[in-house]
Amino acid sequence: MRKRFIEGARVPVELINQKSEKEKQSGGRPPFWEMVFWWTRKPLSGARAVIGASLLPEEITPEEFTTQLRLNEDIPHKYSPLIFTNQEFLKYFQGKKMLDPFAGFGCIPFEALRLGLEVTAGELLPTAYIFLKAILEYPAEFGDILVEDVKRWGEWITEKLKEDKEIKELYDEEVAVYIGTWEIKCPHCGKWTPIVGNWWLARVKDSKGKYKRLAYMDYQKTEEGIEIEVVDVNKEVEAMENVKIDTNKGEIVIEEKTYKVPAPNINSRREQVICLNCGSVIRFADAEGNHYTDKKEVAKGKREELEFYVKWALKKYHDGDERFARQRLLVKVKPEDGDLIFEKATFGDNKKLGIAKEKVKKLIESGDVDVPSEPIPEYENRSIWIIG
Repeated sequence: MRKRFIEGARVPVELINQKSEKEKQSGGRPPFWEMVFWWTRKPLSGARAVIGASLLPEEITPEEFTTQLRLNEDIPHKYSPLIFTNQEFLKYFQGKKMLDPFAGFGCIPFEALRLGLEVTAGELLPTAYIFLKAILEYPAEFGDILVEDVKRWGEWITEKLKEDKEIKELYDEEVAVYIGTWEIKCPHCGKWTPIVGNWWLARVKDSKGKYKRLAYMDYQKTEEGIEIEVVDVNKEVEAMENVKIDTNKGEIVIEEKTYKVPAPNINSRREQVICLNCGSVIRFADAEGNHYTDKKEVAKGKREELEFYVKWALKKYHDGDERFARQRLLVKVKPEDGDLIFEKATFGDNKKLGIAKEKVKKLIESGDVDVPSEPIPEYENRSIWIIG
């Protein structure tokens, strides 16, 4: 049997790795990836390279391989392969079939389709099955008509939502995204402290690798509690030149000015939170809510009964006791002229969040069919978890 390119020693592995790594970074991700977060999505560049190398003959040159698959481009997935313009290469792809029985988000079969293969993709997870239809099946079947229909019906839904009284009451028309978190009541000082694992709002590079957009959250301690502030670096400097960022220290240095990004105040692995008000360490709680900073503070036989204070507080919240944990909006994001505007969430925004929560409670109490009520199985060896 004739050897394929992937069986030889001339596959440009380093180049494929570089393109795949760049694709996973902000600015390089495929547009359809933004629909939803999904686990272990395979880079399209790598998928295209492996499929192409498995079909092309061993004797082609690395230059032909990278050119025909557009791996020589900055972000390969933005370009269609050149094989369809060259019969010499197209013949290796025509009539070929590919089966991916565990296709996940569909990245590998997606690139197989772009290479002209007949593709069969399957998946056990119901959610992923729906994604495969949206990403692979429907676009291939309906083409441009699907684009027009999605646009038309999307605009219709948007207009109808604008007319809805409840939507008007709860949502600011200009806001695209609200960024929020949980707050817990500190067992030391009795004040509410937000739990923030990442204070960055924007850390975006241009195509040359230079930072072009920087913004983050900061906070101030007041008598009422923690006040969130937005630091939009782009608005504070004339030009984003000579920007240096140390993510470990949380420092942004531009010329002679240094900006300090707050460190996360939660470490889930250590089961630890730092109160932003008093600086105290919050760690463990027993069933009654008594707090301990070290498990050694209780008898050996009782230590296994302690749990992370945040976890305990959230359990109480979901059981209807909201004395120890609550939700809070921190920042709202507005699109404007191709950019994003960050503003701190107001008291009014959080009041709307409370109104929305009460409306959801009423839906649950009324037995509304659109509110999921199925029990979640315990996580154990006998359980089968279905995502979707």
